[in-house]
Amino acid sequence: MGIYYWTPEEKKYVATTRRDQQEQRLYGVRPPKGLSILKRRLWQPLQEAHGHIYPAFLSTAAGATGGQSEATSGVLHGGGAIYPSATQPQAGWPDAFMSYSLQSGGIAYDGLDGATISYMSFEDVYRSDSVGRPILLTNSNDVLIERIDTRKCTMGLMYAQSNTNITIQYCRAENIGYEFYNQAFPGNDNDLNVIQVNGIDNYWAYDIKAKFAQNEDAFSYYDASNSGGQRLEFEGCIDGNETTSDASPSTFWTSASGTAVILGDSPGTGGHDLTISDSSFIDPGQVGLAIACGYNNVFDNCVCISTGDPAIGGPQNVGGYISAQAQGCSTCTNNEIINSRTWFENLNHIWIDTGSCSGSVTTGSTFGDATLDVEDYRVTL
Repeated sequence: MGIYYWTPEEKKYVATTRRDQQEQRLYGVRPPKGLSILKRRLWQPLQEAHGHIYPAFLSTAAGATGGQSEATSGVLHGGGAIYPSATQPQAGWPDAFMSYSLQSGGIAYDGLDGATISYMSFEDVYRSDSVGRPILLTNSNDVLIERIDTRKCTMGLMYAQSNTNITIQYCRAENIGYEFYNQAFPGNDNDLNVIQVNGIDNYWAYDIKAKFAQNEDAFSYYDASNSGGQRLEFEGCIDGNETTSDASPSTFWTSASGTAVILGDSPGTGGHDLTISDSSFIDPGQVGLAIACGYNNVFDNCVCISTGDPAIGGPQNVGGYISAQAQGCSTCTNNEIINSRTWFENLNHIWIDTGSCSGSVTTGSTFGDATLDVEDYRVTL
């Protein structure tokens, strides 16, 4: 599909419904009296505590054109006009990895306002490429990115900076940072992350799968607010010679730092109101679940496992932490790692720095769960 630009009518539906749902979250789940039948349906509670809205057909119509009103499959959602981005008309993984249209290099988008980027594959996009990663998104609003596959690229999927209302879902990446395979790690480099965001509001990632990387942070939410992710899966190189989709050597993590996911990572008050849920991470880096600054940041129902295998390369440290580690952090309060489990073999399972972060909560979590087995959480692309 490449890129599809929404019609003015679709953009209006998106904006109107987002406003309604924001009011719903503020004032309760019962819609006010006097709404039309369609608008009352839109007010029903969502499965997530958020609901970014997009035109229904944009997720499945590989050949969509402006003004089309239904998906190629004939599946309609939200009354045929809009749907929450977390509700995928074609859920799951029906297409083989790297089966989408192969692009000749990375693609940069700047200033998008109402668009869908989808159904593309990227391979061997290195730093020498003019873009330097598969997708570069800047200064944009209301963008849906989905069904993107990448292999052996410098960055796994996307670098997004100075954006609002962005959703990425159903994307896969393998052998991230392959150009540096078996080389000394070129510094603490966020160019090798699965997804890196910077200065972003209302950004959500759903159903992302990634394996084998030389990343700094697999998923980095730098200077982000009112954002999060659900069903994120990451598998590091456990044995040092894993099977890959194209029989290339598997890249392994060698950074002196790095995390599976880092929240609140920015100076001052840090990022805030960030939630990662229902996600799993195997051998991700030095740290698993990290909250480095900010407030109202949450990991909920997440699993992080380290096998302690030296083949991975870097010095692993702790399964999760809440600590004001971000440079220049001035506010770290009311952050949570709840209903989650960690196991870092022969290492530390959790670190809660009460001296620098107040109001930390770990309700329902088990840190040091020896029953966790990496075989139960391996990533299948």
